Order: sequence, then structure tokens, then C-alpha cells
Amino acid sequence: PPLPRLAITALMPRVAEEWPVVLSAPLRVADVAALKVPTLLLYGTATNRASRRLAQLLAAVLPQATLAGVENADHRLPVTHASAVYRLLAAHFERHSAAPQRDQTLAAPLGVPA
Repeated sequence: PPLPRLAITALMPRVAEEWPVVLSAPLRVADVAALKVPTLLLYGTATNRASRRLAQLLAAVLPQATLAGVENADHRLPVTHASAVYRLLAAHFERHSAAPQRDQTLAAPLGVPA
């Protein structure tokens, strides 16, 4: 549709400006593995192989990861398959909201009381 396409096109210069920052940030496997939070990784089964593989690799490294594929979705799955994404998110939040845990290592440096 023309209106969403115009909105996305208008954002592209800003996205292009942000890529160097994203790509220059060092990210090590140990940094990812240190994240101790329940993480839902979603991918579309119709997206490119590199994106699917990245989701699989992250799921293998993140200690509390759940990996879920959305059938026939590509990289736009939150837009094209919103109902499926919503159901997966709701189930994830439901599963992990019963026993909230506070990571003391993150709270202390931010000056947040534990």
C-alpha cells in the first residue's frame, strides 16, 4: 500500500545513519550468554536462511531463550502475522510473569535498589 510504503521510505535515511553505530558495537558470544532473562526469539519460516540461522544461534547461546518460527512469515512477521506474534508473546509473558526475578548485577550499577 502506498501510505505505509511512504512512511517506511521516509525513515530510511535515519536507519542508514544508525547502521554504522550498530555494526561498530562489539558483541561477543560471552556477552550474549551472560543475559539471564527469558528471551523469545521469533523468526518467519519464509524469511532468508541467514536470519533463521541467526535466531537459531542466539537461541543456542542465550540461557533462557525460546525459539519459535511463524509459519509462512518473512522478516515482516509482526506486521503480516500479527495475531500469531501476539499469541506467542502473550504465552511467553504468561510463562515468565509468575516468578519475577531481579538480576542484581544489572540493578547495582544503575543505582536501582535491589
